Amino acid sequence: MKIKIFSLILGLGFIATACDKYLEEEMVSKAGYDYYSTEKGISDGLNAAYSQLKEFYGHERGMTMTELGTDEYMNGADGSHKFFNYYTTDLNPFASFANELWTQFYLGINICNTVIDNMPKVKFVSSATQEIRMGEAYYMRAFYYFTLLRQYGSIPLKLNGTTAPEREFKRAPVAEIYEQIISDLNIAVSKLPATQSNYGRATKGAADHLLALVYLTRASAEVDIRGAQPGDLDSAIVHSEAIINSGKYALEADYSSIFNFYMSNKADNPNSKEVIFSVQNSLDPLLRGSGNRCHLYFLMEYDTKPGMLRDIANGRPWKRLMPTDYTIDNYNRKIDSRFIRNLRWRIIATMQPQFRKKEMVHLNLRLEILLFI
Repeated sequence: MKIKIFSLILGLGFIATACDKYLEEEMVSKAGYDYYSTEKGISDGLNAAYSQLKEFYGHERGMTMTELGTDEYMNGADGSHKFFNYYTTDLNPFASFANELWTQFYLGINICNTVIDNMPKVKFVSSATQEIRMGEAYYMRAFYYFTLLRQYGSIPLKLNGTTAPEREFKRAPVAEIYEQIISDLNIAVSKLPATQSNYGRATKGAADHLLALVYLTRASAEVDIRGAQPGDLDSAIVHSEAIINSGKYALEADYSSIFNFYMSNKADNPNSKEVIFSVQNSLDPLLRGSGNRCHLYFLMEYDTKPGMLRDIANGRPWKRLMPTDYTIDNYNRKIDSRFIRNLRWRIIATMQPQFRKKEMVHLNLRLEILLFI
């Protein structure tokens, strides 16, 4: 009995010791708002602002909220967010995708606001670098606000960093938000360089492109609500021509090379000149998160067909989106090479020798579209 009691007491002692150690908190990082008072803090903050893009454009959320419900795409067989295509009562403020985009992009906006607030107080080694970083912050803030504006309409317009909890927000008029976006982008155009040493950072071309799109959007519909001005279309032309005449961008000789996933970061195969601004991903497992999955959402369920087995070359078929007849019929299949290069309409058999003897396994075109960009 004494042995059992002693064992019990000893065991409880170990538990108490373990609990003490478990509850002992250790501060591993002291980064706060004062971190933005240094050049490194400003640069790191901007890196964090860029990182929010991956949470939208590399995931199902981005494809669902920008493609479903349009003339070009409808929902595929799988996925739990088809209501973005059908506009049912499930499309409401409690929808996870709607909540997540709001949260992530306002986080990005707050980072940009904090950088802009603190930038004048920071002494950079190079004043030119400081101007560029300021241009990036204004560009990213405009990018996030324009995306949120197109998704939600009237939204809160915050232009200063949040340093304490806030619970009350008022939605700003749509016209006011457009004016702020245009103001931010004009600043970005004036401060950003034509190229950046770190590929993926905002450039003057990116700012001109987004500004042209903003002017074009403001003038396209609901002009009174959006506060459209008589010169909006002319301004869109001016900024579009600035990109064309910059000499930094050009159409690819081979259209299909746009979709070469291995273009980036290779000395023998530089980034496409058609790309004006792109979201960056990394092969580093510590930085890549869940990576870019967008190309998987356009795939069909080929691996259930006779002679087919899922493989790396043909991709993982998550079949979230499917092109409409309108999209397919817009191609002149006799003279438009984009039909073959945009749409996957045949797949080589991946199993059983009797199937491999045939050159291709042809499936129904309506179901077999794999990728359209």
